[in-house]
Amino acid sequence: RQRQMCKETGYYVQAEWNAFLEQIFSMQELLIWKFYYENGFSCAEIGEKIGISESNTKVKLFRMRQKLKSCMEE
Repeated sequence: RQRQMCKETGYYVQAEWNAFLEQIFSMQELLIWKFYYENGFSCAEIGEKIGISESNTKVKLFRMRQKLKSCMEE
């Protein structure tokens, strides 16, 4: 019973987090975020999948982290 409650709470927190990310990131940014942080793809793999360079992927991730930090400080 306790495990089930933890899973439900974890799901609720994850759903809130996803909704928050969807509000602050564009669709492309959201895709990059999920590929990198949730699926563990490298920047090169992400760039290949969405048609941008590896360095552009790194820049976008850096800017997304800055945007996220800024939103969380408000």
